[in-house]
Amino acid sequence: MSRHVIAAEPLTFVAILAVGLAACTGGDEPVVDAGDAAMLDGAGANADASSGKDSLDGNNPDALSGLDATTMPLLAGTWRAGPCNDAAPCVVAGFDPIVDLGPGVESCLADDSGGLIMIGRFHRTNGIAARKIARWNGRGWMPLGDGLERFGEALAVHAGRIYAAGAFRRTGVDGTALSYVGQFDGESWSPLGTGFEGEGDREGYGRALVVWNGQLIAGGNFVRAGGKPAQHVALWDGKAWQPLGEGINGPVHTFAVHEGRLIAAGKFSRAGLVDAANIAAWDGVKWHALGTGIDDQAFGLAVHAGDLFVTGDFTRAGARDARHVARWDGSAWHALSTGLNGPDKPFGRALVSFEGHLIVGGNFTDAGGIAARRVAAWDGQRFSAVGAGLGNWIEGLTVYNRRLVACGWFNHAAEGGPLGFGFFDP
Repeated sequence: MSRHVIAAEPLTFVAILAVGLAACTGGDEPVVDAGDAAMLDGAGANADASSGKDSLDGNNPDALSGLDATTMPLLAGTWRAGPCNDAAPCVVAGFDPIVDLGPGVESCLADDSGGLIMIGRFHRTNGIAARKIARWNGRGWMPLGDGLERFGEALAVHAGRIYAAGAFRRTGVDGTALSYVGQFDGESWSPLGTGFEGEGDREGYGRALVVWNGQLIAGGNFVRAGGKPAQHVALWDGKAWQPLGEGINGPVHTFAVHEGRLIAAGKFSRAGLVDAANIAAWDGVKWHALGTGIDDQAFGLAVHAGDLFVTGDFTRAGARDARHVARWDGSAWHALSTGLNGPDKPFGRALVSFEGHLIVGGNFTDAGGIAARRVAAWDGQRFSAVGAGLGNWIEGLTVYNRRLVACGWFNHAAEGGPLGFGFFDP
C-alpha cells in the first residue's frame, strides 16, 4: 500500500499462520476482543454476511468456472507458505475464532533493516504468541513487546522506529495508553502525544500511515490529533501533531507520494477548500483535487512507471468507467482495460510495483477479462494472473527480498498452505 521497502536479507518464502484455535494451541487460548467481530466494516475487512466473500473451505467452488485457466496470461511462479525449514518448522495454529473468515492480516510492510512486519486481528503467528502485530527478523517471527489491545490497520517505519495505527487504545491488555497510534523503539511501545479522538462518541481510528518529506503522516477517522483539530489527517513533527490545512471531511484510508505531493484517498468529498471526490493531493500548503476524482471509496495507492494508481470500491474515475482500479497520469484518469470483476461485490484493496508490473490485490476473479484469483499483474497493456492466485481476499501487498508478499483473509492458495500471509516465488 504505497509504503514498501525492499529488504536485503535473503528469505526463500514466508507465510503467516495466524491466531490459533483453542484446539490447536493447548492452554494458550486467545482472548476475544470486545468489538473485533463488530468492526469488520467497509474500511477494512468488509466481512458482513451479505458481502459475498467466498468461504474459506478449500472445497468450495471458485468463481473461475467458465474461464479457460489453461490459456490465461500468467505471471509465472508459485504462492508458498513458510517459514518452513529444519531450523524453523511451521506450526499450523489455525485462525482467529472470532470470525469464520480466516486469519485477519490487515497490512504487511518490509522494513529498512531486513525485517518484515504484519499487523491485524491475530493473537499468534507460527505458534508464537503475538498480539495483533509481529515481525520476521530473518530467522523467525517475534512479537513486538506486549502487542496491541485491539486490531491494527496501518504500518510505517521511520528513523529506526515502527509506527502502528488502528483501533487499539493501549498495548496488550490494560497496558500503556496509545489512543489509536503508537511507536515501537525495539523494546517497548510509547504514545505519540495524546493520539487521536473521534467526533462525539465515535472512536478515532488510525487507518493509514506514510512518511512524507521526512515526517510521519497519519490518516483515519479522527477529528483531533494531540488535542488539536485535525480533520482525518495529521502530521507528527517528532514532538506534536499538526493539522494539514483545513484537513479532509471524511475518513482517509491510504496514502502515497507522487511527484513530491502527498496523495490521500478514502471516503470523502472535500479536501481543504476544494471539492475532491475520495482522492486529493497536498503540496505542503494547500489541498488539490485530482480531476473530478473517483465515485466511491479508495483503499490502495501506488506509484508505478511514474503514474499514480488507485484501487477500491469505485467504478468510475473522472468521466471514465474504471472498475475498481484506475491510473492518474498527472492530468487525466484512465481505466485499466475492463478493470476488476467477479461475482458478489468485487473490489480492490492493495497495490504495489513489482518486477515491471503493477500488482493489484482484493476480491475478484477476473481482471481485464483474464481469470485472476484475487491478485493480478498489469504490464501497461493488459492484465495477467499471478500464479494460481489466493483463496480469499487480499488486504495488503509489499515486496520483501525481491519477492511479492500478500497478506489478508485467505487461508489457502491453489498450491495449499498460506494462512493470511504468502510469498510469490517467481
